[in-house]
Amino acid sequence: MKVLIVLTSHNDLGKSGQKTGFWIEEFAAPFYVLQDAGVEITLASPKGGQPPVDPKSAEPANQTEATLRYDADKDLQELLAHTHLLSEVSADDYDAVFFPGGHGPLWDLADNTDSIHLIKAFWNSEKPVAAVCHAPCVLLNVYDENGDNILKGKQVTGFSNSEEEAVQLTKIVPFLLEDELENNGAIYSKKEDWSEYVVKDGLLITGQNPASSAEVARQLLTMLNVPFPDYPVYPEGEDIYKMAKEEANIDPENIAMSKGFNARDAIRSDNDMKRNAAIQDLDIPGSELDDANEKNGSEDEENNFCSIGGENHLDLEEDHGE
Repeated sequence: MKVLIVLTSHNDLGKSGQKTGFWIEEFAAPFYVLQDAGVEITLASPKGGQPPVDPKSAEPANQTEATLRYDADKDLQELLAHTHLLSEVSADDYDAVFFPGGHGPLWDLADNTDSIHLIKAFWNSEKPVAAVCHAPCVLLNVYDENGDNILKGKQVTGFSNSEEEAVQLTKIVPFLLEDELENNGAIYSKKEDWSEYVVKDGLLITGQNPASSAEVARQLLTMLNVPFPDYPVYPEGEDIYKMAKEEANIDPENIAMSKGFNARDAIRSDNDMKRNAAIQDLDIPGSELDDANEKNGSEDEENNFCSIGGENHLDLEEDHGE
């Protein structure tokens, strides 16, 4: 299974004098979800080479297990430094495409001709298209064979107006994503600011914010019928924190939500085994599933899970009409 990840090449945050780019968590978390599942990944960007990193995403307060794993992963950083030119990749060579966010895509991917043609090719070939946070902006100028925007009537999410207000960038960004998604006919929905929230409608998967990144990739795996790893996304656990502390002088005890991510991944791992069983048509006794669901029910409520169609998701809305 092959997935193309497309990142931004834009690094100026409007006229603010600040820098932007891709948000590390929105790239790293999905990358490791896909890689750990055995997916072959190719990276591309409009200009090729090293895509710019939003410096704020590298600040200690924004670190997660995925970003710390990324910091210690020299092989991934080398791969990232040599992304392919977007104009030179073809949808024919991949099974799906994933767009990480950050503010950069608002400037260089929303109306990028190569990106638009690429998405149309995936869409017309009935291959999944996934995007998280600001990256659903890549859909704003994509039209189907009938001349309709592919967002028309689609259930989607993305970085909300209130989240943009929270980071004080409503006057800096070229447009507010929530507004533009609705202006182009999408049926937009959201959860509380910074809550993990994923929406799937047909072959389109969107996530609201950085916290939704890993789950978007997991839903992509489900759509591709690829079993998840039977361990948490970040298998090295405390070793990652130790390495980060030694190499980056980051105190893991002060990293926001670090303990929450460990607990959430443990619950996800249990859920992943159930999904894998369904994918592989394994016979799991109903009593075992009932016991597991009862156990996860109390934990899921605490971690903002919801149950849909017998599966446990992190604030996942699914279009059952597909």
